[in-house]
Amino acid sequence: MSSGFTLVDEPLIEYVIDQADGKEYRAGEYVFASAREIAEIRMRVFDAIKREEPNIICAACHTPAYPRKHIDTGKFHFVHVSEDGENDCPYNEKRKRVDTTRIDSMRYNGQKEGPDHKLLKNILRSSIDADPLFDPAQTREEKNWYGATDEKKWRRPDIAATRLFADDNSLRIAFEIQLSSTYLKVIAARREFYLKENALLFWVFKDASGVDPRQYQDDLFYNNNSNLFVVDEETGRFSQEHGKLIFRCCYYEPVLVGASVIDEWRERVVSFDELTFDVEHQRVYWFDYKAEKAKLLETAGKKIWEREEEELRARYEDFWNNIHLRKCKDPETEYRRLRQQLLMHDITVPERHDRELERFTQMVYSAKAGEGFLTGLKTLLELANNSYLYGKQFLWYFGRVLQHYGTWDTLLAQDKNAEQRKKMSGKKHESWKEKGKTIKQKIDANDPDFKQNRSYDKLFLLLFPEITLPE
Repeated sequence: MSSGFTLVDEPLIEYVIDQADGKEYRAGEYVFASAREIAEIRMRVFDAIKREEPNIICAACHTPAYPRKHIDTGKFHFVHVSEDGENDCPYNEKRKRVDTTRIDSMRYNGQKEGPDHKLLKNILRSSIDADPLFDPAQTREEKNWYGATDEKKWRRPDIAATRLFADDNSLRIAFEIQLSSTYLKVIAARREFYLKENALLFWVFKDASGVDPRQYQDDLFYNNNSNLFVVDEETGRFSQEHGKLIFRCCYYEPVLVGASVIDEWRERVVSFDELTFDVEHQRVYWFDYKAEKAKLLETAGKKIWEREEEELRARYEDFWNNIHLRKCKDPETEYRRLRQQLLMHDITVPERHDRELERFTQMVYSAKAGEGFLTGLKTLLELANNSYLYGKQFLWYFGRVLQHYGTWDTLLAQDKNAEQRKKMSGKKHESWKEKGKTIKQKIDANDPDFKQNRSYDKLFLLLFPEITLPE
């Protein structure tokens, strides 16, 4: 269809239904641009009326309608064929600014008269009849369903059925076939009605293959856990062959791409007994989109966090490397930015990059590298001896890194060579094997000279996520 033909500014009839395909069209989208095509549409309507055949009807009152040129403006608009339609049509009420619920409901019901709707209803009915777990005595077409608490309220579903379960329970289901646009007020009213009936409203579609559901069925699709169900000739044949009610389930599957979650369209054939029913929220689904997306979003969040931490580790090392190499043009400003980024990860460091934080950094990085790092001390042994004298409060961290990366053996090997040199010169030597025992004993005994500063635990875990700190 084309929107090339010019519609009057405020048309009375906003929507029409072409009963040849059962679809609804905005009045301005139905007619093509040329005068010839408009004349052909007009002739088709009146010829069909003479033959008493269905044709283009007003979506609100369901009486025949045709396009006509406005006398004053030359623009086109749809009008009712008979004056009765003009007088009784609820579209007249919109000029009074009344609620449009009645119009929407009549538009929805008007779509049930087309051949596509009848075909789908036949396929669905035969598929239900093929499933022995549906009570045949309770399957009805186009029959009024009166409210149990208020008989003045009723609905007329396309098919009403009752599903039996092994535990002697049963579920009443109202199947509604949907061909085109949905109406939120109509949907909400039906959902509320069947919820009060402790029954399930089950929407069925003609086709959704390769179609973005947001174009015409998002109210149903997204509120149904991103699942929708299709019946067609193939599902009808499968139902007969397997003795089960079978649908084509079309759904979104969230997929993790890098640190982002995207939705990919999926389709598969499913039987009714594979579905999950949520009467309280009037949902039925095969694939649990919400649960799967929640898991992937959590994974994506962790990936984003890990990537940010990786970048933060690199910035932290770069800062201290530049300090060591005297490459920082404005150390205070750069440290302030680094500190702010650390705070965003709940890591607290001193307001200024003091000597204590620098010593902690030198000790743990040197322990990992197996040599003096970010310092003028070249060997790990020199760094260790210096730390034993001036950095006792960080020896706990220092030892954890040595053990994890295997550089403790490097330290002992360097220390053994130093011991041999001292023996040759007659000097006394306390080995690092002995120092290690002493350090552990004094820390365990809460020796005040070896009281450990554990204020950098969170920073340590950022710098060394592969090391687990004991409580």
